[in-house]
Amino acid sequence: MLMSESLLLLSAAIVAMALANPVPHAHRHGHQSRHSNSSNNTNTSNTNLIKELNLMIPQQYQSIYVLFADRMPESPPPWYQVTSGVINRRRRSSGDTSSHAHIPQSVCDSRKQWVMKETAIDTNGANVTVVQRISVNGMRINQYFYETTCLQENCQCRGIDTDRYSSKCENKYIWAYAKVRDNYGTVAWNLIKLGGSCGCSITELIVDPDQSIWDDLR
Repeated sequence: MLMSESLLLLSAAIVAMALANPVPHAHRHGHQSRHSNSSNNTNTSNTNLIKELNLMIPQQYQSIYVLFADRMPESPPPWYQVTSGVINRRRRSSGDTSSHAHIPQSVCDSRKQWVMKETAIDTNGANVTVVQRISVNGMRINQYFYETTCLQENCQCRGIDTDRYSSKCENKYIWAYAKVRDNYGTVAWNLIKLGGSCGCSITELIVDPDQSIWDDLR
């Protein structure tokens, strides 16, 4: 697989760091606990290598929506966990603790999840290949992207006056840097389109000028 020079240097730096801090191996005749400790040390070492890999990405290309890892992340990004925690604390401190308390609902339902992309769209509208399965210190590193998309796109928004407005839920997009390969085989950092949110698009219906306001009250 073709790689850009910067990605090769990044991989080499991670491997060099691992060689400089080797993980101790358990003796063949050691107890099960020693084997377990060695396994834990290896997992810790791999985790640290992945953290270092993400930190060593040039700052201008780092994104809170992109993560290099050897497996699909099991939890949302730290920034989302902090934001959700603040919102939940505000709701709990609102003062209404009755069972009939008003529960806010979003205008459009959305899905938030980590995804692994093989292809993407760049700022020129061209399809590019996302560089995946990068070999680093015996691990296969992939790029994972945290996306927010509509649970059901083009459905009617919740809570909109259908007599006056036409509405539909639409995916809104953001741009984030990823390591990609273009159609010419060039590997480089480039902006790609990611699902950023699910918003409500509203269009005011054309009202007949001859229609009386009293018609709405009948």
